[in-house]
Amino acid sequence: MILTLTMLTALTGCSSDGTEVRAESGDDGPTGFEVQYTTPIPGEFFQTASQQGTIELLEYESKDYTSSSRPTTHKPAYVYLPYGYDPTQKYDIIYLLHGWTGVAQEYFLGRGGNSKTSLVNIFDNLIQRGLTRPFIAVSPTWDKDNQSKDWGESTREAAVFSQEYVNDLIPAVETHYSTYLESPNEAGILASRQHRAIGGFSLGSITTWYVFEQAFPYSKWYLPMSGDNWSQGMYGGQYYPEATAQFLADLVNASPYGNDFYVWYACGTEDVRLPQSDNQARAMGALSDTFNASNFSYHMKEGGRHDFNAVYEFCYHALQFFFPANTTEPMTEYYNSQSRISDVINDPAFGNFGRLLFPVDDGYWSGTTLEDLRLTWYNGIDPDKTVEIVNTLKYQAEAGQTIFYDIYTEAEKQADPDKRDTGLFFFKGNSGAPFAICNAGGGFAYVGAMHDSFPHALELSKQREQSQASLDSAESRGESTEGQLSKKGYNAFALIYRPGWTTAYEDLARAITFIYDHADELGVSREGYSLWGGSAGARMAATLGNSANLRQLTGRTDIPQAAAVIMQYTGYDTVSPYDGPTYACCGTSDGIASWRGMQSRLEQLSALGIPTEFHAYNGLPHGFGLGTGTVAEGWIDDAVRFWERLRVGDGTSGMEQSEQTADEQAPMSGTVYLWPEGNIPDRTHPSNSSYDPVDFRPFMEVYTVDEDVTPKGAVLICPGGAFQFRSMQSEGYSVARALRSRGYQCFVVSYRVSPWTMEEGSLDLARAIRYVCSHATDYRIRPEDVATVGFSAGGILCGDEVWHYAKNDGTALDSQYHPDALDLVDARPATVGMIYSFYGRLSVAERNVETLRGANLPPTFYAYGTEDPFYSQFNQQVSCMQQVGYDIEYHVLQGWPHGFGTGGSDNVWVADFDQWLQQIFARTTAVRSVKADSQKRSGIYSLNGTRLSAMQRGVNIVDGKKVAIK
Repeated sequence: MILTLTMLTALTGCSSDGTEVRAESGDDGPTGFEVQYTTPIPGEFFQTASQQGTIELLEYESKDYTSSSRPTTHKPAYVYLPYGYDPTQKYDIIYLLHGWTGVAQEYFLGRGGNSKTSLVNIFDNLIQRGLTRPFIAVSPTWDKDNQSKDWGESTREAAVFSQEYVNDLIPAVETHYSTYLESPNEAGILASRQHRAIGGFSLGSITTWYVFEQAFPYSKWYLPMSGDNWSQGMYGGQYYPEATAQFLADLVNASPYGNDFYVWYACGTEDVRLPQSDNQARAMGALSDTFNASNFSYHMKEGGRHDFNAVYEFCYHALQFFFPANTTEPMTEYYNSQSRISDVINDPAFGNFGRLLFPVDDGYWSGTTLEDLRLTWYNGIDPDKTVEIVNTLKYQAEAGQTIFYDIYTEAEKQADPDKRDTGLFFFKGNSGAPFAICNAGGGFAYVGAMHDSFPHALELSKQREQSQASLDSAESRGESTEGQLSKKGYNAFALIYRPGWTTAYEDLARAITFIYDHADELGVSREGYSLWGGSAGARMAATLGNSANLRQLTGRTDIPQAAAVIMQYTGYDTVSPYDGPTYACCGTSDGIASWRGMQSRLEQLSALGIPTEFHAYNGLPHGFGLGTGTVAEGWIDDAVRFWERLRVGDGTSGMEQSEQTADEQAPMSGTVYLWPEGNIPDRTHPSNSSYDPVDFRPFMEVYTVDEDVTPKGAVLICPGGAFQFRSMQSEGYSVARALRSRGYQCFVVSYRVSPWTMEEGSLDLARAIRYVCSHATDYRIRPEDVATVGFSAGGILCGDEVWHYAKNDGTALDSQYHPDALDLVDARPATVGMIYSFYGRLSVAERNVETLRGANLPPTFYAYGTEDPFYSQFNQQVSCMQQVGYDIEYHVLQGWPHGFGTGGSDNVWVADFDQWLQQIFARTTAVRSVKADSQKRSGIYSLNGTRLSAMQRGVNIVDGKKVAIK
């Protein structure tokens, strides 16, 4: 035996003494302590990697440490080995402990042990994409026989697991596989501690804290998730947080390894174990002499519950911190400030594109050395940044990375020689991360990239992202957010374009198309990209950030609108409902672009419901670039946080559009076209477009919960926009993410708007509901557990659909429409969510009690603000609905205006809507009404229109009539 450990805790009853440290956003908290919020795992990490690791079962002998009189037990440990595992190489290792009633195999193979879990895919992708170095992961059990016990016996076994961990498990695993353990004794385990991590969830987290307490020296890295330390009694982290924290601090301070460990503590904001983890974490953070940024951090998942969803997200982030990819040797300093510009241009590493590093027209720049470089209209060129840029590009080029891409073909360049002076310089971030395109200014006369786009692209490729909730929380307490960005670089491109308004826009359109079409080989995500620019480059970003311009200039309808437009110092003043979310900054002493003009434009965008953020920096002139050394320094971090708030790609990056039919399996993410091409009910037949092109096909975007989450139901989301456009960002995607995090399969519906009519949009929504209901099995829901929620005009659309079109197919508007199988499905939702909306028509709520009574409306949820211009109409309709006796719930938000979307917090209305949906779905019946086939086809059909050879149990359609067989 290597060592004998004594359990230091007494499992006592739960009585409160001491002060509870609350996890409230207004709490100042201890000095230097910051709650860090995790960001969602990109969707592609849940997909099967091309380089897959393997799972092995290792059995080992261990004593039963709950009783010395009991015999040695034969125990299982499941081991993840990375792709290409090589016994001649050494690997870091992490041990993951399950919770109460769990089993050893559940982390990697699920409780049934039947197939690999999403965590294995996450491991594979972390390693394949270069976010971590290859590692080994082990899933053992603290149960002596891998069988769940009652609570009392389980806690007793967990309390002594630390002895098995050191005496039996580490020696068995780390001598069998190639790790840093040289000798299976105490000295060998201590010598390899730097490469060993242990973590656990729920009771596994409590076990991790026991290991920390009882075997602290033998592992450097700790990952407790949703559980506390019980040294001061059961649930000591909740009821005795200060005493618990002091006990742990004393333990650390007494150890020779007191400055050589790290605890990555984590819990979800909706976790039932939050008080235990949160109170303890904050109390530990208060002891900053012992627990500080060098060895302790506390992380929360917004909306995270007590489930493996949170575990996966915590492991995804913590492993990148514990086992980061091996860094390369320090970059050689090829150039310095005294290097000649001509030498850079002619450097063989840059091929024939070195000349594009500086303006092609040498009349707009001067200087002999990098330090001497001057650009027309620009002030404050940073020579250190210039040197860093050219050294970075040369280093990457010589390392074999492609740093420049032509965007035009050779034939196109021969036809127009000016196109030879275009292209994309690539500053590569992490594989699969979103991309940004940076556009330099220069008055459309030249491209000032060395000051106005290369520095931005370089910083973005190094930029670290952080959850907005964490940063907002810190800022609300007056704390600095500097240095609190986690590790994830963005992929950034700096565009060299042809000067001139028309040609610049054309080149940016081609650049967007090029990146989108080559995203896989470039290693970038197609979703959630951003467009950046200063001065003339800002005009370019704003112009192509407009969805209508994007379609017109690219000639494409499949490329999504940019998630964010980032603009510096420009006089661009065009305003459109199709503009993208916009961040802008300018100096108050700018003699070229008025900061008041920029502010006015953003105010107009905001009035249209488009998210904006504006900053004016006192005394700064035009062209301050990164603003290094000025009052604007750090603005790029603000811009990145704005972009992150608006990104579409959380969990759904790389979505592909595909046409689906009733007989195909429904996709778990991506785009579903609602009507077959050539068979879309249409009475408008537009000859030109307003918001959508004439060939627009209504569709919906799918946001589903993770495979290990049991869905509560489905919600179809209809953004507003006065039937002139669709406010997809704030009233579509953000809502889908919020409701998905609460367990709902979500579908954002892109229904037809102007020049089409509301009735055609209503049919689109009805079709979407029919699709979801008919694929209920695929989406793991009951077909009756389907709701709609609409915002402003989107809510009016939901009301129109349920009132008029839930039982009608496309022939109601278009006699040329050919009904199909989906038209058999009832499109009446279980409930409707009216978010600053009402039953009625645009701007006019229905307030006739008898008319509402005759509509037979479903249960309805209302949420609206007192500062909404339609506030009185909302109140009047709610009163009428109450008179009729409809089942309704309404929430009036004091001081809130129209167009608040999610409101930025679940507590505004989403949490209440979640509770409402659960109540409604709990009482819906299992049989839906079915509309008879308008063509009266003979035969037997299932509810989703599939022809059957004989009647089955459930609902059947026989010669167009509903027949229920029990």
